[in-house]
Amino acid sequence: MKRVIFTIDSNFYDKIVSMNKAEQNIGIEFREKPPFLFHGTTSPSVEEFEPRNKSTPGIYKGKDVPDSVYAGDDPAYCAAHSFSWGSAEGFELGFKEGKVVFVVPNDLSDRLNVKVYVYKIPSDKFELLEDVAPLGHNYWAQQKVKPVSFEEFNSVREAVEHYGGEVRYK
Repeated sequence: MKRVIFTIDSNFYDKIVSMNKAEQNIGIEFREKPPFLFHGTTSPSVEEFEPRNKSTPGIYKGKDVPDSVYAGDDPAYCAAHSFSWGSAEGFELGFKEGKVVFVVPNDLSDRLNVKVYVYKIPSDKFELLEDVAPLGHNYWAQQKVKPVSFEEFNSVREAVEHYGGEVRYK
């Protein structure tokens, strides 16, 4: 099955989700789900990810959602999700011209100084989260998932930049 994949600036998210499916599909690139996804974490040596009700996307806060393993199609995006943070704290994460941009409040920049791991995982058990921004990049699975490999980084910034993303401070 083909999925709608596109990138939007986070300022337009509310407008996009209020559109009906036909309106969202106008002029959009179609592509298959990639064979591998990525998951960022501060946990080393994970042999298997188990579904949990932790770090649920903001759109699902307060709703009854199944325990899940979350993953994304861009390793830089997942590296930015490797530690706990929230939009209410002033963090911003999105894509600008196809590149991951992670905006961090100056007074919270020290939180990026933690060792992180980005795991590569098979996508076969995952489904696209069609209503989670940035649209087309977030997936979930309600089954255990074994990673095929991982990379270790000394900081969140190092990981994001290694994968071609950018960290900005405000």
